[in-house]
Formats: sequence, C-alpha cells, structure tokens
Amino acid sequence: MWHDMMAVRISGGQSKGRSLKVGRGSTIRPTTGFVRSSLFSILNPYLADANILDLFAGSGALGIECLSRGAGHTDFVEVNPEHCRILRENLRELCLLDRVTVYRGRVEQVVKRLVGKYDIIFMDPPYEMHALDALVDRIMEKGLLTQKGKVVVERPREFVPPKIWYGLSLIRQRAYGNTVISIYQNSEGLW
Repeated sequence: MWHDMMAVRISGGQSKGRSLKVGRGSTIRPTTGFVRSSLFSILNPYLADANILDLFAGSGALGIECLSRGAGHTDFVEVNPEHCRILRENLRELCLLDRVTVYRGRVEQVVKRLVGKYDIIFMDPPYEMHALDALVDRIMEKGLLTQKGKVVVERPREFVPPKIWYGLSLIRQRAYGNTVISIYQNSEGLW
C-alpha cells in the first residue's frame, strides 16, 4: 500500500529525519515541512513533558513531532479508520505506543469524553472553520486546557478568527502562503 501514500519527515528531536506514512485523500493536507519547522521553533520551549491533544490528527504528524521533541504524552483524535490505521502504524514504527492514546471518532464526540488537561491542543480541521466555534467553546467549558495552555489552529487565509475566542487570547499569528497558523493561549494564564 506504500505506493498509495505520500511521506512526511519529522523535522526535529529524537526522530528527526524519520518518515511518516500519510494516506492520500481529499481530507488529508499534511502541514508542510517548512510550516511545521517554523511552528515548532515557536513551540519548542513549551514541549518538555507536555500533554498534547492532536485533533483531526490524520497521520499524526503534529502530535508525533511533539513527542519527538520531548512531549510526555499525546492524545490523537481521528474519525477516518484508514487514517487511524496509518497513524497507529507510524506510532509503532517509531516505538511511541506507550506515550499515546488514539481515539477513533468524530472530534466533537470524543472531546465530550476527554478528561484531564492539555498544554497544547492542535486543530487543523478538514472542514469550514466556522464549525470550530462550538468545539473551542466545549474545550474551554470542560477545562481541557492548562492555565498557560495553547491552542494552535491551522487555517486558510480566508478565515479570520477573533482575537479573543471563548476564553482564548490570540498571542501569535503567521502566514505561509494560503496557510495561516494562529496560536492562542488560555486567557487565565496571561494575567
């Protein structure tokens, strides 16, 4: 099946240079190596032993990159069974299964069941961005983010999220072509 897949390389940490399998399909848009490298140069100081939540995980590239760079644990959420299979294969190849939990299901449903706190939450949804409002509201309502926790949203340039978003404050934003990375922090941790 490898010929039906593309590969993405880990850009830093203990697994730097290792390839991840990524399934093909209209809903898979892996974050490019350049964007990932740039993003992790910002996030690196926050990764040591961090608890990560990778929503809309796909191949798991963002969450796996965190683990490679020193995060303690990553929870992955992916609805597509084939993408989950590839994600588990990637985790097995990199000997990371003991530091992860993989949830297969719709993000909105899985988030309702999650407990605990996350230092960084990634959201790179395959659908229209306006649907994120209810998801962000649920995350904040459930208290899933640590006091200084961050939410990283990868989005198309057309979607302009608010600077204050259900208890999150925009702290950094960068554009890479048509892709924009917005980093929010729990507003509690800013004061």
